[in-house]
Amino acid sequence: MTTLVFVFWYWWVIAVFLLVVEILTPGFFFLWMSVSGVVTGLCIWLIPSLSLDIQILIFSVYQS
Repeated sequence: MTTLVFVFWYWWVIAVFLLVVEILTPGFFFLWMSVSGVVTGLCIWLIPSLSLDIQILIFSVYQS
């Protein structure tokens, strides 16, 4: 059985995608989601052993 492992650049790709969506839509909603993707990617780059649960928690905390 294989497990899904998110590496830091997955979060950075998500952040770039959300930044493009932010450019195409009015408001600042997707900007903060993009920033949280960058922060989550940075945390994973510094501490690669973080579980997916913690990664989603970090993403959720910084997005709100």
